[in-house]
Amino acid sequence: MAAAALSAYLLNSQQYVLPLFDAFLGVGLVALVFFQTLEKDNDASQALIRSAGIALSYGVLRNLLFRQLLLEQIRKNSQLTAELTTELFADNAELLQLAQQSVATSESFFNSYWAAIWYLVIITALFLGMVWLSQREMESFKISELILPYWFVYPLIISMVFFLLPALRVIGGNMLLMIMPLFLIQGIAVSVYYLKNVVHNRNTLWIMVLLAIFLNYLYLILMVILGISELWLQYRENHRKKIKSMFNEKN
Repeated sequence: MAAAALSAYLLNSQQYVLPLFDAFLGVGLVALVFFQTLEKDNDASQALIRSAGIALSYGVLRNLLFRQLLLEQIRKNSQLTAELTTELFADNAELLQLAQQSVATSESFFNSYWAAIWYLVIITALFLGMVWLSQREMESFKISELILPYWFVYPLIISMVFFLLPALRVIGGNMLLMIMPLFLIQGIAVSVYYLKNVVHNRNTLWIMVLLAIFLNYLYLILMVILGISELWLQYRENHRKKIKSMFNEKN
């Protein structure tokens, strides 16, 4: 009885602590590291990598400290959604069964990958901030110059190996969901570079947004592949070398 009461008390107190942790550590600290690195080192790539590292570290801490609360929130939200779908599709057994299956699948997915989902939210917000900075044409920030170091290939390979092993699939899936957004951002950076320097189109980011809307996940997959292949093929560096070679030949 006392143990149950203590557990309920801790769970209730965590409901007030978690939003504070998310605000100050999950959002505030990530933004602080990003802007401080950008101001100090004048390096957008390092700013992205360090802030993503902080977001990842907090994601792990969040998992350790608030796991019980987060799982309970997922369970309650799934139960509420299940009750709502039962009311909506009470007259259609086929749609009701399909909706219930979707709710169960969603609950299973969130239970397995909610740590990575949190990280995805933070990285998405960080990327939107990058777009804003790039639109302001800040000299210290050019989204087309973002580049990941080659060692990023190693966590990519490890996460893929883990995902292929049934016993480690959930860990590998979380790792993939955490690393893929960085390759997506690099793929977008490559696209922006070519639109600016080859196509010479000033509305590059608007083109990226329109492509994302109309092509949806196909565009995202293409950008991830482009970001990964940049590690080996170095599209931007080769283009710069080609331009430099052509300039030297003319002179």
